[in-house]
Amino acid sequence: MGKLALRAIKQLFCASGGLVSLGCALCVLWASTGLARAQDRAAQTGFTLSETSPAAWVLRFDAAISPALAQDIDTFADRFALLEQRPVLIVLLGSSGGDAYAAMQIGTRLRALDAHVFVTSSCDSACLFVLASGVLRSAPAFSVGIHRAQVTRSSGGHISQDGAAPIPADTLRDLMGRFERDAVAYLGRMGVDPGLVELMQGIDTTHVRRLSEQDLIARGVIGLDAEYRAAQAARLVPLLRDAPTRDEIGALIRSIGSHCGLHFGRPAAFADCHLRRLFVGG
Repeated sequence: MGKLALRAIKQLFCASGGLVSLGCALCVLWASTGLARAQDRAAQTGFTLSETSPAAWVLRFDAAISPALAQDIDTFADRFALLEQRPVLIVLLGSSGGDAYAAMQIGTRLRALDAHVFVTSSCDSACLFVLASGVLRSAPAFSVGIHRAQVTRSSGGHISQDGAAPIPADTLRDLMGRFERDAVAYLGRMGVDPGLVELMQGIDTTHVRRLSEQDLIARGVIGLDAEYRAAQAARLVPLLRDAPTRDEIGALIRSIGSHCGLHFGRPAAFADCHLRRLFVGG
């Protein structure tokens, strides 16, 4: 797939429109540090794509996570999945949060593409669900922030964003319960500790708890998917082939992010650095 195909994919991003509704008929759950800002989709899709080499493409986004962004990622994922020889997809991620269901939708698509996800700045609230999707996940200490989710607006007109229409307590409880169940199931599928949902929901929305490197590794936020590691065993560097412990995997993945992070602003250089440190002869 060459540059003409890449240009066609980018044109499809710019032409996409509409909204994606996922998971809850009444509400959009926003888990964010402050209100996520709406994106002008006529001006940008919320992410950039670099075809750095036949071996790797780099997708970068630092926008608020929204249904519109999820649709743009859907469009990209549909096309990327059709490539005859798919490159490694590297995602450089930074976001203050946004729509938690849109984040899980994005994450589900990225996991299907075996994305390698690196936090480049901060990854707060709903951003955690995108980070969790990586078959390889790396984040600096204290770059990931969590707090309780909020119901802030309706996709069906029953709950207003400005709070003019009060939310009945039983409705709010049901919606939050559904979110918690969905989030637990999602993190479990991604191989990340579902206990993060309980931890998240215990933190007031006016505060953010930042996860230490020990927290990130112990809860699987930094890590390497076991099925992916088994499938790629012949290519991986020896430490990742020879039955490493979770802490050893976490330390190596974190070291890749730390060492190659000097190149976050240069996608081709970052991709080259990452592949050389992960794969034999990479």
